[in-house]
Amino acid sequence: MMKKHITQRSKDIIYLVDNCDKICSVNKEYEEFADENVGIKVVSKSVLNSSLWNFVTDPTTRELYRSALGLVRNGRIIKFKFRCDSPNCRRLMEMQMRCIKNGRVEFRVRTISKKNRASQALWDPLSIRSNTLLHVCSWCKKIQVGDEWVEVEDAVKRLRLFERPAMPSVSHGICGQCLKETTDILEAS
Repeated sequence: MMKKHITQRSKDIIYLVDNCDKICSVNKEYEEFADENVGIKVVSKSVLNSSLWNFVTDPTTRELYRSALGLVRNGRIIKFKFRCDSPNCRRLMEMQMRCIKNGRVEFRVRTISKKNRASQALWDPLSIRSNTLLHVCSWCKKIQVGDEWVEVEDAVKRLRLFERPAMPSVSHGICGQCLKETTDILEAS
């Protein structure tokens, strides 16, 4: 039987995947975070019973998560930091993954720091988008500009995004630095 919310007293965002990697439960903090960040595609009714892989599309990031899930299901606990920005806020977060029972994995996410900033239309999910793609690191939220990965404010200036009729679409991947750091975490586990 599907459980919509996990009962939890902390402010941590928690979701569970079953042994087939389907999202089987979320807590109320998950729902509140999605609502606060206009997470239309990630509210519980949209994610429950869906494969985790529907939300991890980049092949490298997908492989990192598959490796992490394998380690976790073999008794390891994995922790890593990542950015989760919204138009007006830069957030550093930490995720902990652990196996809880019968191959189910708990993803526990907490905010480490939060800093307000000038609104960034690129992160607004309601912005009108063009077919142009910008590559964004799923972990640090830097944007690829040529051979460099830069913060959104720098990318907006360098790419003259406000001079365009619509914001580019965003394609997620992973920058070289985050790939190395994440690989190191997995190898140390």
